[in-house]
Amino acid sequence: MSPNKSSWEVEVSEKTGRPVRWSGQNWPYYRRLMELAFHKEDVFRFATGAMVRDPNWNQQQVAAWDDNQRTIQRVIFASV
Repeated sequence: MSPNKSSWEVEVSEKTGRPVRWSGQNWPYYRRLMELAFHKEDVFRFATGAMVRDPNWNQQQVAAWDDNQRTIQRVIFASV
Protein backbone atom coordinates (compact mmCIF):
# COMPACT_ATOMS: atom_id res chain seq x y z
CA MET A 1 0.00 0.00 0.00
CA SER A 2 1.40 3.38 -0.93
CA PRO A 3 2.05 5.91 1.86
CA ASN A 4 -0.69 8.28 0.68
CA LYS A 5 -3.47 5.66 0.75
CA SER A 6 -5.73 5.26 3.76
CA SER A 7 -6.17 1.76 5.14
CA TRP A 8 -9.93 1.87 4.47
CA GLU A 9 -9.59 2.60 0.76
CA VAL A 10 -10.56 -0.14 -1.67
CA GLU A 11 -7.52 -1.40 -3.55
CA VAL A 12 -8.37 -2.07 -7.20
CA SER A 13 -6.22 -4.09 -9.57
CA GLU A 14 -4.95 -1.99 -12.46
CA LYS A 15 -4.91 -5.12 -14.64
CA THR A 16 -8.46 -6.43 -14.03
CA GLY A 17 -10.25 -3.41 -12.56
CA ARG A 18 -11.54 -5.61 -9.72
CA PRO A 19 -11.06 -5.12 -6.00
CA VAL A 20 -7.95 -6.86 -4.66
CA ARG A 21 -8.59 -9.91 -2.42
CA TRP A 22 -12.32 -9.69 -3.20
CA SER A 23 -12.94 -13.24 -1.99
CA GLY A 24 -10.32 -13.28 0.72
CA GLN A 25 -9.02 -10.83 3.27
CA ASN A 26 -11.25 -7.90 2.26
CA TRP A 27 -14.44 -9.90 1.64
CA PRO A 28 -16.28 -8.94 4.87
CA TYR A 29 -15.77 -5.25 4.08
CA TYR A 30 -16.90 -5.56 0.44
CA ARG A 31 -19.88 -7.73 1.36
CA ARG A 32 -21.18 -5.25 3.94
CA LEU A 33 -20.60 -2.36 1.55
CA MET A 34 -22.66 -4.12 -1.13
CA GLU A 35 -25.44 -5.07 1.31
CA LEU A 36 -25.82 -1.45 2.37
CA ALA A 37 -25.90 -0.28 -1.24
CA PHE A 38 -28.44 -2.95 -2.21
CA HIS A 39 -30.73 -1.95 0.67
CA LYS A 40 -30.50 1.70 -0.36
CA GLU A 41 -31.46 0.82 -3.95
CA ASP A 42 -34.21 -1.59 -2.77
CA VAL A 43 -32.72 -4.58 -4.61
CA PHE A 44 -31.42 -6.58 -1.64
CA ARG A 45 -33.90 -9.46 -2.21
CA PHE A 46 -32.77 -9.80 -5.82
CA ALA A 47 -29.04 -9.47 -5.10
CA THR A 48 -29.04 -12.12 -2.36
CA GLY A 49 -31.14 -14.67 -4.24
CA ALA A 50 -34.13 -14.39 -1.88
CA MET A 51 -36.20 -13.61 -4.98
CA VAL A 52 -35.49 -15.57 -8.15
CA ARG A 53 -36.74 -15.17 -11.70
CA ASP A 54 -39.82 -17.25 -12.44
CA PRO A 55 -40.18 -18.70 -15.96
CA ASN A 56 -43.95 -18.10 -15.76
CA TRP A 57 -43.68 -14.32 -15.31
CA ASN A 58 -45.37 -12.01 -17.76
CA GLN A 59 -43.46 -9.51 -19.89
CA GLN A 60 -43.87 -6.69 -17.36
CA GLN A 61 -42.49 -8.81 -14.49
CA VAL A 62 -39.52 -9.89 -16.62
CA ALA A 63 -38.81 -6.25 -17.53
CA ALA A 64 -38.88 -5.29 -13.83
CA TRP A 65 -36.52 -8.19 -13.03
CA ASP A 66 -34.10 -7.09 -15.76
CA ASP A 67 -34.22 -3.52 -14.46
CA ASN A 68 -33.35 -4.72 -10.95
CA GLN A 69 -30.44 -6.76 -12.33
CA ARG A 70 -29.09 -3.64 -14.08
CA THR A 71 -29.40 -1.72 -10.80
CA ILE A 72 -27.39 -4.43 -9.03
CA GLN A 73 -24.69 -4.28 -11.71
CA ARG A 74 -24.57 -0.47 -11.52
CA VAL A 75 -24.21 -0.54 -7.73
CA ILE A 76 -21.38 -3.08 -7.92
CA PHE A 77 -19.45 -1.33 -10.67
CA ALA A 78 -19.95 2.11 -9.12
CA SER A 79 -18.44 0.88 -5.87
CA VAL A 80 -15.06 -0.06 -7.29
